[in-house]
Amino acid sequence: MKKTRFSEAQIMHCPAGHCAAMAREGQRRELAVKAVAMKGVSIALACRTFQVSETCYRYSPKLDDENEQIADLLLGLTKAKKSWGFGLCFLYLRNVQG
Repeated sequence: MKKTRFSEAQIMHCPAGHCAAMAREGQRRELAVKAVAMKGVSIALACRTFQVSETCYRYSPKLDDENEQIADLLLGLTKAKKSWGFGLCFLYLRNVQG
């Protein structure tokens, strides 16, 4: 399959590309992903065009089971102790729950 080469100007004329300069980084990343998937451009060119680093383009967060457990503990704690602020909740979880 022959890969078509597009210039930055051609990519900027894609339907979503008109707002690349005003979009926040997460939106620009989505535009770059769409350009690669739909237009067949290289990742490097899409990242340059939409001003996104290749690290940001390739990043995917890793969900940790411990984060979910901490969130559940925080929800239960804030329901039980409505007057506690973040500091007390943090200290309680760190010192009492261990």
